Amino acid sequence: MTRAELIALTRKMYGSSDVEIDSGAKILPVEGGYWVGAWVWVPKEDRCTQCGGPLPDNEDERHVSPQTVDDGEEYCSEQCEELRFYALESAAGQAARVA
Repeated sequence: MTRAELIALTRKMYGSSDVEIDSGAKILPVEGGYWVGAWVWVPKEDRCTQCGGPLPDNEDERHVSPQTVDDGEEYCSEQCEELRFYALESAAGQAARVA
């Protein structure tokens, strides 16, 4: 496969308004395929601490964890806040078992 063919295939598979693959993208051949460098759009707006998704425009719909208000962590949904809480509990439990 030529470089141009690989870039064209990558654009077809992954290109979008949020992902740009330059014609001069870095390509790393590895066993079974290629890693192809790409530009990924990240807006400047506030993002959910857990999933990285956009926060609701209405601040009343945002979820702020009571344990981390001082850190300014915000979540796009109650589900993301709960996932973060369980992840922290799990990590604390594993650390206690190791210690």
